[in-house]
Amino acid sequence: MARCREVALGHIQQAIESARCWVMISVPVDIYREVRAAVATAVEHGVTVRLLLGGAPRPPELTFPDGLLVRFRAMADTFVAADRTRGSVSTDERYPIPTL
Repeated sequence: MARCREVALGHIQQAIESARCWVMISVPVDIYREVRAAVATAVEHGVTVRLLLGGAPRPPELTFPDGLLVRFRAMADTFVAADRTRGSVSTDERYPIPTL
């Protein structure tokens, strides 16, 4: 159970970095800014990445790697899942993100 933002961010980063085939990421824009280098590396290594940015009803002023499917929602749960082996989820940022 992740009890603070830094620990949760670490779980998200690890899931992205461990992905070999695919990773699905749903995070707020501010968290994406912190993990975008890991996302870009995953895309470069041929990992299929699907990204949902919450807190963004329209695309923010960010650049994304070519081939990255990005969707935007005003609100979305925070989660990450990779290769059926790693994942974290939270339905509200005020609460801890449990590691699956």
